[in-house]
Amino acid sequence: MIIKVCGMRDPGNMAELSRLSPVTWMGMIFHPGSRRAIPHSAEFIHRLRESADSLTRLERVGVFVNQPRDLVLRTAEHYALDRLQLHGEESPEYCARLSGTLPLIKAFRVGSDWDADVCRNYEGLCSHFLFDADGPLPGGNGRVFDWSVLKRYTGPTPFLLAGGLGPHSAAALKAWSHPAWAGIDLNSGFELSPGFKDIGLLENFLKEL
Repeated sequence: MIIKVCGMRDPGNMAELSRLSPVTWMGMIFHPGSRRAIPHSAEFIHRLRESADSLTRLERVGVFVNQPRDLVLRTAEHYALDRLQLHGEESPEYCARLSGTLPLIKAFRVGSDWDADVCRNYEGLCSHFLFDADGPLPGGNGRVFDWSVLKRYTGPTPFLLAGGLGPHSAAALKAWSHPAWAGIDLNSGFELSPGFKDIGLLENFLKEL
């Protein structure tokens, strides 16, 4: 199972995360409107580079929301990203223009009236989908949605489950299944403050899971 911890913005906290071997992907948010956005400062870049050796095990996933393709590609190169997550209203045409650069993860916001057919136009363009709870923000709303809605999705692209997952979620996750389910995305439910994760809480959760 893919374990992705998103919203990381402190190099020291990132280095702590890297010792949790079940965690495979680390999400870095580049959406300026997010409280968990990566700081654009020389100090941050310096600290990130100092921590580079300890972070080699984790794949870096850059999270973007409706941002220009050229900016996304420049950011990916600057921060040595391994994957791109598109968490806005990016069209299939937009994804096609990025396809072939880095593996893409397209996020979809899921509510009770969600139409799974929207995913069909993105098949073949993305390595993974991500299903998140609908809410006022593009992500990080801390809401859980009704996972039974995902039975409407029957496509071949594997997906990550997101939306309000926290220490309380382990039992429900162990009891749930879907043929295309590939992993989970953990964020606000494990934070001490926006962008700073409680490593001990994550560790205990992953042991239980």
